[in-house]
Amino acid sequence: MQYSKFTIKNYRAIKGPLKIDLKNKIVPLVGINECGKTTILQAIFAFDIANDNLNKSKQIQNIGNLYALEDDTCEIEASINIHKEELINIIENLITDNKNSKIKNEAKQEELEQTSQEWKTFDIQNQNIIQENDIYAKLIQILKDKVKEDEFEINITRLLTNDENTYYLSFKSFNRVENFDLIRNKLATEIVTKLPPILYSDDFNDRPDGEVEITEEGNFTEWERIYSRVFNNALNKKDFSIYSLFDEDSRRRKSTLSDVSKYLSDNLTEAWSRFSNEKKKITISFDLDERKNNDEVKRVLQINIVENVNGQERIFGVSDRSKGFIWYYNFIMKIQFNPKQNSNCNTVFLLDEPGSYLHETAQNELCKKLVEISKDEGVVIYCTHSPQLLNPLYIPLSTINIVSKVQSKVNCVPISSYKTRSTQTTAFQPIYEALQIPEFKLINNNQKVVAGEGIYDKYAIEMFCDLPNDVIVFGSANAKSLHDNIQYFIAFAIKYIAIWDNDPEGNTHCKNAKNNFGDIESKNFYTLPNLHNKSKVRMEEMFEPEDMNMINEVIGLPKDSSYTLAMSNLYYSGNKKMLLTQIKSQLSKKCNDNFSNLSSTIKQHFNK
Repeated sequence: MQYSKFTIKNYRAIKGPLKIDLKNKIVPLVGINECGKTTILQAIFAFDIANDNLNKSKQIQNIGNLYALEDDTCEIEASINIHKEELINIIENLITDNKNSKIKNEAKQEELEQTSQEWKTFDIQNQNIIQENDIYAKLIQILKDKVKEDEFEINITRLLTNDENTYYLSFKSFNRVENFDLIRNKLATEIVTKLPPILYSDDFNDRPDGEVEITEEGNFTEWERIYSRVFNNALNKKDFSIYSLFDEDSRRRKSTLSDVSKYLSDNLTEAWSRFSNEKKKITISFDLDERKNNDEVKRVLQINIVENVNGQERIFGVSDRSKGFIWYYNFIMKIQFNPKQNSNCNTVFLLDEPGSYLHETAQNELCKKLVEISKDEGVVIYCTHSPQLLNPLYIPLSTINIVSKVQSKVNCVPISSYKTRSTQTTAFQPIYEALQIPEFKLINNNQKVVAGEGIYDKYAIEMFCDLPNDVIVFGSANAKSLHDNIQYFIAFAIKYIAIWDNDPEGNTHCKNAKNNFGDIESKNFYTLPNLHNKSKVRMEEMFEPEDMNMINEVIGLPKDSSYTLAMSNLYYSGNKKMLLTQIKSQLSKKCNDNFSNLSSTIKQHFNK
């Protein structure tokens, strides 16, 4: 099973329906402070009842809209892809549980008089069980006989009110079954327990403590549950109690703590390597402490970081380490040892301002790691103000969502649907408007800029031209916006070359730019080379038809796939370097001549 979409209605300032589509598996949410990004994350986190006692239960508290006079019912709906056999197994297990409950009830009834109220209560329960199992049997029959797809989508809605929190299952093949409402909630709740975990990490408020109180129940706090999972995994047990360890003799206690310490240290070191280029060996030390206060005894698990300094061990508390390390530790622990036991590769990671305490280089590394996690382990939804975490080398433009608050209501739209406040000048303008920063300030004055008409020009130039290291490619929104951007390049003293398509529209705007900016500035203006006397040369005409067929074949697309689809798939491919090597070795002579000429033009321009 995996989540495919969330739809949020009437959750705090979200009137909705606000949709978060998970088809891309990585979903950046971009917007200024207080626009509602965190609200979206908390609404998704609130869907899963397993999270109700986590995050100090903030996600299910005070969910009303403070700006409204009265609240409508809060609904958080998850669209879920599920396999037929998975759903059948869940229903069959419910039938088995019901049968076991009925047997227990009947055993208790044998000890009672049939006229007693308690006997009648058990009898009513048994009748309900029989009715429920009849409905479950009908559902299984429908799945086997009428549902042809092996995988299909169901919708489960969590209704959050002040009085109750319930689940509601909707599936077209079940909705008309007689008395389906009697088991709709129970079946939905059971499915939710089997869904992948939804994990939430708040970079500003989540801080792992160096001490965790240990209770007999083992689930007093989120971190107690996490360390309970660590101990059980390390010792290969299901019900090991850290609390009981206090009563063991000192030698056994030390041996157990040593085993768990080694297990966690190895796991953290391996996980750390996924997030950091620093190959650091992480060693965790555990200790136990009992503190008496009058008649009460408090049992505490102490966690320390051990570092080897010049051959000598030095002990540090978790909170003594850098903010960057604390973030890594917090995030990795929650990923590796989340309390929901059915963790799988479809986990939903909700990250609120990840890596805020990391420097820019580390944020760029984190950006790459988030993409890797989304490919290998699940869906990553994250809020950010950082351009480094929106690096177009790793984050496809189409995955970004713009969050805004209009008249006290939170909106979230894909970047492709976002309406800019003024004429769009660049493909990334919605992001910069959402962050309220001028995009041209993000270009270093030491960098040289190749400005094209669009985002796909940027992709092609970066991949197929031979560019110096200090040159970056800037994708405008269209031919006119490229003309309009020139004033910003001039204003910020940026060395640039502007290249329009060699077609009627491109030639018109190039001519207008020469007229508007004068002879000296016109030396920066070019159109694409037309070496083969074509009627027009846009970036896609730099390739011959056989080149595009070959490219589509190499990257695994149908031969008739569009130029834009081919360029975006190649640009964001995890194997881009290898694929480009293969593609460039097979390009036609005409195509090679075109990009060689364009590369020479760019180099000669900047060498003047």
